Amino acid sequence: MSLDPIKCFRLREIKVRNARFRPAKDIDDLVIDAAKTTVQTRRWVEHAFGKRAGENGQADFLKTIVHFGLRLVNIAADQLGSGEEGKDQVVYTIESSFAVYFEIKCRDYDEAGLAHFLEANVPHIAWPFWREHVFSTLRSASLPLVDIPLMPGIPKSQQDQPDPQ
Repeated sequence: MSLDPIKCFRLREIKVRNARFRPAKDIDDLVIDAAKTTVQTRRWVEHAFGKRAGENGQADFLKTIVHFGLRLVNIAADQLGSGEEGKDQVVYTIESSFAVYFEIKCRDYDEAGLAHFLEANVPHIAWPFWREHVFSTLRSASLPLVDIPLMPGIPKSQQDQPDPQ
């Protein structure tokens, strides 16, 4: 019987791999009106298996890289109902990647369980670091903070039934 991958991995380390802030060239001249902007986000996860130094010598590890992106966009005037034609304008883009390392305690999980773990659990682990990175970047740039959408949970109908163990 396959185990829930949560039982097979131990979180060992989280670190920033890279970070980037790209403001619009004329950002100092822009008026940022929350009612006329939208936040767009994206994320994806990559993974690889390998060996790293563990507590007792070399250990098997799962290395994941979680990529996050956020951009603030001024919505074109025509989309706001003014009747004037306009073009959306990217105010800024913030991107960052986090390496999340897990020591492998067992391999009694199936591929579907691993895929679910990578898509659902790993981004949630890195999310607080991402959110803090966005807020500190915006504060450093003297820009207004934005609402970062919460990550969606897993619908109850898609959740695995608890292990009988």
